[in-house]
Amino acid sequence: MRIEDRIEITELIDRFFLALDDGTVGEDWVRSQYTEDVRSEAPVYTAVGHDEVLANTREAIGRFERTQHVGSNYVIDFDGDDKARVRGNTIMTHVHKDRPEAFTVGGTFDNDLVRTPEGWRVSKTAMRVIWTSGEPPRLG
Repeated sequence: MRIEDRIEITELIDRFFLALDDGTVGEDWVRSQYTEDVRSEAPVYTAVGHDEVLANTREAIGRFERTQHVGSNYVIDFDGDDKARVRGNTIMTHVHKDRPEAFTVGGTFDNDLVRTPEGWRVSKTAMRVIWTSGEPPRLG
């Protein structure tokens, strides 16, 4: 596989995390990240398609005053010219709106990607929690 593909995939993942922290999660973001039929599996939700992923992501991030997501150790494996799988590590720190302590999560993610005419897009993503620290957000 070309080095350009590895760079594009790495940048796609980094832009995902930065958008969560910058608050730029919107229509353009979801289209630039995912295929239309994406399946996103997270500890607090499973979503299919752009609309569900966007709504669930906004709701999850909106529970906090601010966040910081750090991704690392991306291992990219290619299946032919148009498919790839990425596994990586992530540490996600969430600052509550109403409490001083942070809620921090360490985990891994697995992304299936496909090459589209617009570039690489995630077709399936799954996040696995390995550890947490602090109190999670209050739901409801």
